[in-house]
Amino acid sequence: MGARDLFKGRLFQSFFYSYIPEYSAAKIDTAHLPGDVLDRVEEYKRRNRRFRSLARSCKNLRGIELANCDKQLAVEKAIVSLINKKGIERIAVKYARNAVLFYEWEGLAEGPLDEAKYAEEYLNKYPPRA
Repeated sequence: MGARDLFKGRLFQSFFYSYIPEYSAAKIDTAHLPGDVLDRVEEYKRRNRRFRSLARSCKNLRGIELANCDKQLAVEKAIVSLINKKGIERIAVKYARNAVLFYEWEGLAEGPLDEAKYAEEYLNKYPPRA
């Protein structure tokens, strides 16, 4: 059984659509997961639930600015939720604030490719340390 089957899309949804209640990390069913995966997903859910952004608030923004801010917050939250490392909150907000992120890709390959290129360049410039 692949990860897609194990999580039924809930893990992906919790990364990018956690503001939608039915897609929150809390909705990920862990009852059927093997021990090592269960521990890791429960840690993800805990970190996701406790997340508090270091970025500016999006509440006074409208339109495309609001959508872009929401996407930055989603990326920041996903990084903090996934990586249990001292100082990850500062790293995540810095990455999300400067990342190449598109409001929508409009079915074109350039959007996701540009986002991935930025992530790759960022990791090459700031390689993760063990």
